[in-house]
Amino acid sequence: MNASSVSKTCPIHWEMLYLPTRSIQESAKRTCNGARCLKGSALRHALNSFVGMSLIALFALACSSEGASGDADPLPDAGEATGQEPPGDTGDTAPGNDTGGVDARNGVEDAGPTDAPPGTEEDVTEPTEDASTVDEDVETPPADTANPDIGDATETPKIPDDFGVITSDCPEGFAGDECDQHSFQYVTVGAFHACAVTFDENLLCWGLNEKGQSQVPPQYFRQVSAGGQHTCGVHPDGAVTCWGNNEYAQADAPTGQFNHVSAGDIHSCGTHNDGSVECWGSNVFDKATPPPGQYLEVSAGFFHSCGIFTDGSLTCWGYNADGQTSAPDGEFLQVSAGYFHSCAVDTGGQAHCWPVTDKPKTVAPPGNFAQVAVGDTHSCGLHWDGSVACWGDNLKGQIDAPEGVFVQLDAGLNFSCAVRKDGALKCWGNNTDGQCDVPSP
Repeated sequence: MNASSVSKTCPIHWEMLYLPTRSIQESAKRTCNGARCLKGSALRHALNSFVGMSLIALFALACSSEGASGDADPLPDAGEATGQEPPGDTGDTAPGNDTGGVDARNGVEDAGPTDAPPGTEEDVTEPTEDASTVDEDVETPPADTANPDIGDATETPKIPDDFGVITSDCPEGFAGDECDQHSFQYVTVGAFHACAVTFDENLLCWGLNEKGQSQVPPQYFRQVSAGGQHTCGVHPDGAVTCWGNNEYAQADAPTGQFNHVSAGDIHSCGTHNDGSVECWGSNVFDKATPPPGQYLEVSAGFFHSCGIFTDGSLTCWGYNADGQTSAPDGEFLQVSAGYFHSCAVDTGGQAHCWPVTDKPKTVAPPGNFAQVAVGDTHSCGLHWDGSVACWGDNLKGQIDAPEGVFVQLDAGLNFSCAVRKDGALKCWGNNTDGQCDVPSP
């Protein structure tokens, strides 16, 4: 569907979407004029990524005319790929990629992935962060509080009405029917691979495929999440399918209806239609044992997981030697669990990262954010004006975010990807396994 052809009022089938807030439904109809309206799967993913009442305009505008996710990489053994329980964190030097922070990769820089030696969860030793290995050259974001995004301090922060709307412009080099084929709705980033959905509903995965994590099954998914060496997706009927590495049963998705799924390193979590969270795979440090309650969303990290309850409060569980599960108080809209840290956006658009340390990856810059994405030794955020800011370690260029206006992003082990306002997809950072080489549909 060409953007220029969209100019009608279209109802959003909210019962098929993941609804993070109670008031979003009040704006269920809007007119899409001159914008390429997101199809159902994009709405659902946007809902998962940019949760909160401040984002009502995004979901109302993004409707379909058809009715419509520093510490050093945990390094278990040199040269080994993610998907294994690492014995410890060696510091702030990063070898490879985040999945935006959901999976870890073990290995020497650029060593290339190899299967880790077999072992059991009981053999895993607690990881530690060695401050002595922090890269001295990494600059901490300046403490300057001047920020044009914040505006008048007396005004209630409000996200721009056109935030997150893909424009009618076609990605450079394409025209006509090629627009939908080469325009992306959203992207999800794993440890060394990434997946994205185009406007013609085509799911693409690329990068490392050693365990079949980039081998897309011939099925339709309304939401997808890339993890360490596996990928999971939610079907239109709410069932979840995972593929790739299954050494710790991280790809053995349970039965039931899910709204959203999050693939971690060697475990996965999902939110059921009733708001409960269920996790599967490795349960070392109890990272796959969520506390009871009703959730708006969940994010599976490396040794820990985090979620947002329906009242907006944060909760995290799993490994906590450095405060990874000591989430801040407040009301939050979105959260991203990484390898050894996490970040979240509160209702005022401010980014918070923890555990609170002097490491650059946990020092979020000022400004109003719509979304954050956490990797291993870096973090990224999407400002209300669509610009991307990244902070933390930059050994692989993972914080060298491109300029432009973007609508969604995700961070991996040592690379990140983001969807531009015209639907083009950009990736930057570590590219040893082709994870930054966006394929042509």
